[in-house]
Amino acid sequence: MTRTADTESTHQDVTIGPISDSVTLRGRFLRNGWELPADLTEEEWIAYGAALGKMKQCMLWWIGEWWAYSEHRWGARKAITKAEGWQGPDYKTCANAASVCRAFESSRRRELLSFKHHAEVAGQPEAEADELLDWAKEPIAETGKPHSTRELRIEVKKRRAAREAHEPAAPAANGKAADEAPNPSPRVSRLSEEIHNIILRVMKQLSCDERPSLFCCLREKIDDLEQKAPSIYAEIDKAGKSE
Repeated sequence: MTRTADTESTHQDVTIGPISDSVTLRGRFLRNGWELPADLTEEEWIAYGAALGKMKQCMLWWIGEWWAYSEHRWGARKAITKAEGWQGPDYKTCANAASVCRAFESSRRRELLSFKHHAEVAGQPEAEADELLDWAKEPIAETGKPHSTRELRIEVKKRRAAREAHEPAAPAANGKAADEAPNPSPRVSRLSEEIHNIILRVMKQLSCDERPSLFCCLREKIDDLEQKAPSIYAEIDKAGKSE
């Protein structure tokens, strides 16, 4: 039996803008396929392939910009992605992609590097992130390919280790050595422990490929933590007054 109603309802023409010289993708677009037109020319077929490649490279940027737009206008939209019948990207994908978009305004994004390259350094200070992205681009002139995201991750760790090795010892507090500084109040300790436990739980849930940066990966759990914000802020305020 032919399901004409379903195919008719999902038909649409899509125009790809600047990334593909305004190529218009023709045909019938379905949830599980694409029926290309019978009169498709070879030139169109080649152009479509190039457009699809560029769409794949841009998709997470698009999702991130789309999600960040909603946050500016209507606040967090987590409930939308959790609603029954939602067909868009899941909340984690949206939040992580938006975090990277916020970390890099358009002028700082490297077109020759992938979204994942940017995600790897999204949590770094701006100048350091720019240096790392430039480092990742260096092999392109000779090999045509950048350093891999794995190589970039290793470089981030190397630079962090070198920086920590040259950092001076912690300054004394009130004339005492750093290791003799007064212990934090019980309230502050409880808050720190809660945040630390959240970080550990998130990191255990992620595979190596899903750890672009702590800045991105903790987004969902931070949203959950924000639900407790009133009581947490009250605890911080009380702790500050008692010390």
